[in-house]
Order: sequence, then structure tokens, then C-alpha cells
Amino acid sequence: EEFAKGDDTLLVGALAQDRARGQAELEAFFQREFARPESLSFSWREVEVAVRGEIAWLHAEGDLVLHSDEGDRREPYRLTGVLEQHGGKWLWRLFHGGQPAARA
Repeated sequence: EEFAKGDDTLLVGALAQDRARGQAELEAFFQREFARPESLSFSWREVEVAVRGEIAWLHAEGDLVLHSDEGDRREPYRLTGVLEQHGGKWLWRLFHGGQPAARA
């Protein structure tokens, strides 16, 4: 419900298999995510947003937080995205998240 309906709506995550385009693929992606043994959340240190009419784009830097029975584990995470306003609600049109690699 947080993503705009349409075949051009796209989610690209940190792993190679984390890619979903359109409503059916997004639903399948989130069913897999919610079936994981751990839950996840995000903790953002920096968020930048720009808005032009009914379109917004953002960049965020922070941590992906994995919650499990063994405790929480934090990993660096970056997010960029494009959102559209639909009926007064901002919906994702493009979500691109990834875990930056450490410098060699």
C-alpha cells in the first residue's frame, strides 16, 4: 500500500534477488521479507528530500537494523527513491536501497 500502482513502479534492494517491478512482484517480495525469521527496521542519520509539485525524491544514510532472538545487528544502509503524491499520500515509485561496501 506504500507503493504506487503500475508496472513502472520499481523496488531494488541490497541483494541481487531484491528486485520487484509492479504490484504482483512487490507483493511477492514483501511476503518473502515478512516470512524471514528476523524483522528489520531503519535508523537514519541523514535524510534529504526535494519536492517539485507531485514528485519528490530522497536520499538517506543510516543503518539497517536486524532484530532477532540473539539481539539487534546494525549494518550501513543507503536509500534513494522517487515518490508521487496520490490522493494526498506520498507513494513510492522507485525505491533503491543498498549496503555500501567498505573501502579497501
